[in-house]
Amino acid sequence: MEHFDVAIIGLGPAGSALARKLAGKMQVIALDKKHQCGTEGFSKPCGGLLAPDAQRSFIRDGLTLPVDVIANPQIFSVKTVDVAASLTRNYQRSYININRHAFDLWMKSLIPTSVEVYHDSLCRKIWREDDKWHVIFRADGWEQHITARYLGRCPMAQTRWCGDISTRIIKSVNMSLSSSGSRRNIRCRSTPASLIIR
Repeated sequence: MEHFDVAIIGLGPAGSALARKLAGKMQVIALDKKHQCGTEGFSKPCGGLLAPDAQRSFIRDGLTLPVDVIANPQIFSVKTVDVAASLTRNYQRSYININRHAFDLWMKSLIPTSVEVYHDSLCRKIWREDDKWHVIFRADGWEQHITARYLGRCPMAQTRWCGDISTRIIKSVNMSLSSSGSRRNIRCRSTPASLIIR
């Protein structure tokens, strides 16, 4: 059984950003149900809008969106309807319309090779025992069991917010490492479903 410092379950924008930021600093394994490339397999069933704060984060990291990630039409205003007050207004917004699946695959492609990534994988079971996280997952046709000191999950299915995660991605993938006794928390507050690793 292999042991890692961090196991990341799910490589959406937050998981991919966390894996990229931790690469070279910790021994990281990342599991994702999407394929490495192409349109086969799992695909997030939503569109994508990249908010200005997320755009600034990419600028700080020296990243430019590839042309194949950008989708049309581009928008510069959002129509908002207040049903209770019977009001309709248009507000200026500087979002970039993106192809969400292409965006996710591009974000995954930025993860350095020092991170062990399993594409088209399925996490079967997670539990904590003896101060370690145990993860059983299926990849490459067989089931594997690993342990990790920290666990990172981006549980979009558990959030109340149903919009596109990429509108708030990487507001700042600032990870604060804080110690309290033997327990350390790594927090990535880049999405509505804050990534918490214990």
